[in-house]
Amino acid sequence: MKHPILKLALAVLAGTSVMLSGCLFENPFDSTGDESGGGGGTQEVSAEAVGQLAVATMGESQAALGSIAPAGAAADNLSVADNSMALGLSKGMKKARSAESMLTEECTIDSTDIANNKITVTCTETTSNQTSTWTATVKADDWETVYALSGSTEYTGGFKDGCTETAVFTDQDGDGIVAAPGLADSKARIVMTASYEKDLPLLGHKAGEVERAVMTATAGPDGDFDTEEDNVVYEASWERKLDGERVAYAEYADADGDGVIIDAAASSPSQVDVVLYEKDPAWEPFVDYNELYFRIITDGNEENDKVIKLYGEQGMITGRVNSIVVLDENGDSIISEGEIAVATFATVVTSNSDSIISSSVSLVFDPVSGLEDDTDNLYYELHYSHEKRLGWVRKLTYDFATDEPVPEGQEPTSGHIEMSVEYANGETASLEADFADGSFSGTYTGPDGTFSVTWNDDGSVAAQEQS
Repeated sequence: MKHPILKLALAVLAGTSVMLSGCLFENPFDSTGDESGGGGGTQEVSAEAVGQLAVATMGESQAALGSIAPAGAAADNLSVADNSMALGLSKGMKKARSAESMLTEECTIDSTDIANNKITVTCTETTSNQTSTWTATVKADDWETVYALSGSTEYTGGFKDGCTETAVFTDQDGDGIVAAPGLADSKARIVMTASYEKDLPLLGHKAGEVERAVMTATAGPDGDFDTEEDNVVYEASWERKLDGERVAYAEYADADGDGVIIDAAASSPSQVDVVLYEKDPAWEPFVDYNELYFRIITDGNEENDKVIKLYGEQGMITGRVNSIVVLDENGDSIISEGEIAVATFATVVTSNSDSIISSSVSLVFDPVSGLEDDTDNLYYELHYSHEKRLGWVRKLTYDFATDEPVPEGQEPTSGHIEMSVEYANGETASLEADFADGSFSGTYTGPDGTFSVTWNDDGSVAAQEQS
């Protein structure tokens, strides 16, 4: 029970926020932007101004290189089997099963249904800031067959003060059994809730919130949900409501037609489609919502999870929508092992008063260890374009291709650059150059003609000759 599903979407959507909030999308509330001028630091059209702009654009665009992994890391902690028994299922099961040998004032037994070989065990545990109560109906002569199980924990102090958690486990397939040793296919329905009477800012919760997770699963041959290696999860979902309004959710769906989300004991892994959404995320005052879609291959062990499909968007309160989509070179949304991927980050603007009209960055790369792990990514190409209503640089396209793959965390040492610019005064300029050994050389075309130019690594002109 490493990561309760009720907290899953928060962790994942935090990755979404990192993914879509880089400088490429230019926070409109950031006064350091290019709205009043700038664009290479000077309002002139020259070989040096364009060279400096090329260097600045390369540096800015490379910020996107670190954005793939946070998005792909949505798979982290997403082993559904790990999260299947949140809110203390194992604790409740173990208390019920140990009640026979530990009958104390904490546990009571109701034998009203003893004629049907059933008893109901209720156990209560109280600490300084919480009270937990679990009730289990079990088979009287073995205490191992569970017919029903429910529990609640009420927090009256500490960092979860005012929170009440509940969990109810009922038969799902009509056999009357939630779990039993040797009864591998008995399905149980699990409904878990957490309600908050007080604001808990450190946990990202508000008074009036109610979270609800629903899951259908089997406990496997051992009849114990806490033994994750043989659990099977057939469906799972989670949602959060605030004063009755749905403000966040996580939905899991079978993606490979095997009828299950996770079968931890299966000989081959499962494919799962996941949708995550959160409105008004904590600590992101300018974000209206985050939404992320991805597909993972999982065997129930989060360390082995692989992301093979990824796209998402972030809506801003200004009306901008930032997005990411990853495709293979043929436009297919499934990234198979060994394929080259193309990740595109884009900003779409809905307001005519926004300073940006559009912005887009595409990265061509090899996700050697998968989209969820960028440690050994290899990068080949970068394509950047934007169009603005304000600023000195109104339109820009920038294309860079490396001569050799660039490993994660390193800078390119050689390659080819092409860039075109349109300025606020209507003038245009372009650059086409080869980059190597800390400088780049090629052709500049501007209002004053076409030149053969060598630029230093900071974009300043080292040599210039008119063609």
